[in-house]
Amino acid sequence: RTPEESLDSDGLPRTCTVVFGYTASDAGSGCPFGADVASASECDTAAHRVAGKEANMSSTDPCTVDDGSGAKLVCRKTAAVPLLQNQWNDMRGRRQLMEARFAAWARGDSPSVAPGRPQRVAAGVAVHPPKFYGVGRLLAEWASCPSAVQAMSIFLVFSEQSDLELFKKAQECLNPNVPHSLWTGVVSNKQLARGDGGNKQGIAAWKKWHSIAAMMDMDEEVAPEYGLMLDAEVVLYHKNARPAEAAEAVCTEGGLWSRLVERIRTMEASKAFPAARVSPTLTSYPFGNGVMNGKIYDTTLIGENARFVSPQLSSCKTEGCQRVKDQIQDCLFSWWTDLPWVNVKTARRLFSHLAKPHTAEEDGGWRALSKRIHFPRFEYMSYQQYCVIHEGFRFNDVTNITGEAKWGSYLEDPQSFARLDLMKPMWISMEALDRVQKGVLKPLNEDEPPLLIFHADHEGCRIAPALSEEKALWETLLLELLKSQGRSEFNKDNMKL
Repeated sequence: RTPEESLDSDGLPRTCTVVFGYTASDAGSGCPFGADVASASECDTAAHRVAGKEANMSSTDPCTVDDGSGAKLVCRKTAAVPLLQNQWNDMRGRRQLMEARFAAWARGDSPSVAPGRPQRVAAGVAVHPPKFYGVGRLLAEWASCPSAVQAMSIFLVFSEQSDLELFKKAQECLNPNVPHSLWTGVVSNKQLARGDGGNKQGIAAWKKWHSIAAMMDMDEEVAPEYGLMLDAEVVLYHKNARPAEAAEAVCTEGGLWSRLVERIRTMEASKAFPAARVSPTLTSYPFGNGVMNGKIYDTTLIGENARFVSPQLSSCKTEGCQRVKDQIQDCLFSWWTDLPWVNVKTARRLFSHLAKPHTAEEDGGWRALSKRIHFPRFEYMSYQQYCVIHEGFRFNDVTNITGEAKWGSYLEDPQSFARLDLMKPMWISMEALDRVQKGVLKPLNEDEPPLLIFHADHEGCRIAPALSEEKALWETLLLELLKSQGRSEFNKDNMKL
């Protein structure tokens, strides 16, 4: 569609009105679709099948929908559509971005992967309805950056099929020109808690590993070389932190995104994961039975992952085991100190190690085998520790460059003297970027800058234009769609999680 065809007279994407914007009129004459359709809800379902072709898109005027057989249904907009319209009209910057994307697609600039060149890197993203807005933004930015599409595919992991279908419907409304075929939807094969219950960190860890397992199940000739284990609140660095002309240069063929796989290969060849000590004094938080500092909490996390990979770690005498023991002793935190990449072939060896004596061949694939494994939270550390114990890797203590971490990764809340420009990370947190832009931290390396920003929802979404407004728009749409499906596990409070 052209931009004019894609936006209706309210300025909303026309697919919004098709997906959920009409409901059967309660004029009292019953449903005109035939004797087999007797209730208003069934009438509404029938309306959705045919709505949108000749419909008047005004927010107030009724429309007449023809089902193709001559029977007609008088429809009216639901109350949610004017609300969506008001939110949309308040997002001037977002509308300009959307219209620019439509214009690019109308010119034939739709993203694609060159024949015979499957992406060597795949991002595995754990998603659930409260975070759909984040991954929707990621898909929109990624799809509008051709070199990013060429370099990296995206796997989205959902708890169940209904969540995948819910996301597709919302995408058809808010990102209608990003085809579903451009990304891969994966449904977890393990029962997960829904709504706001359950162990959220454990669920997220399972989903990320499940995305890696899906990559492992692919044929060798098309499987990615590396998988990334990401949360949903991730955006492209150059689409948000740099002027528009810089972003366009990055996204052209041969731009910085085209070097992603080489940067990962270089890091893997070094056989070192950057890590920094966590301070016992810089930060503390109240917990159930008292106060805990960053070092105590993070030592626990490091130990959980180490014992998951090597239950007999305390008695192990190898050099690799000693390095992991030293990591625990010194509280060297290595999670999210750079882009969390996984070599897919190494992951197969890790799964085989964890699932013994069971095998992927016997269970019918890596996703099936993964059901036997109970992955710990802060999941990427277990991959790093496996590589240290079994693959000859080590932890590179960079505390003298970054300073001690306060709690977690030094990228999440860096000290003012941290030299992130020397570390050249492939991604950076919103907090760190905010401090760079305010002059608290030195400017990042220009030749090897980050490609992604994590924690995009932090710092008031200041650096990601209109992200908070997009979140409100997604919440409104999703709650209406969930209500229409009879689902009640999410509401206006836990949808904001």
